[in-house]
Amino acid sequence: MRSFKERQRAPGHWWVLATVMTGTFMGGLDTYIVNVSLPTIAGTFGAEIAVVQWVPLAYLVAVTSTLVISGRAADLWGSRRVYVGGLLTFVVGSALCGAAPTALVLVACRGVQGLGAAMLLSSGQALLAEVFPEGQRGRAMACMHVAVALGFTLGPSMGGL
Repeated sequence: MRSFKERQRAPGHWWVLATVMTGTFMGGLDTYIVNVSLPTIAGTFGAEIAVVQWVPLAYLVAVTSTLVISGRAADLWGSRRVYVGGLLTFVVGSALCGAAPTALVLVACRGVQGLGAAMLLSSGQALLAEVFPEGQRGRAMACMHVAVALGFTLGPSMGGL
């Protein structure tokens, strides 16, 4: 039998899972979405491959260099705040990528996107652990990791489209 506290938070925790899955899916998707379109990006901006290769690298460098810092920020200020901040940062970075006038600006905007993704990935699990009762936590974590794997898997295909 569930406790009163678990029954009180039960309806909203599925929305939290859906939000975390969406954010982590997008973070995984954007890891590989630009790889197959690098020749098109180079042609569109008239940029050299030495510059264009930084489009995916800027994202990966930003994620890997800020993941631990973002996790610590979630410990200090709360996983919900960091997750929401990461979602906003990711969305703003994505919009800036779409409006980038040059390849160098695109590289910088991909760095902003990567920072947002690091915030999403580092605080998503903690947020699920806070919201889900112990008996459902494993299922919620598995759903989140499936979303990441789907993002990694679909990234190249969607980038090709």
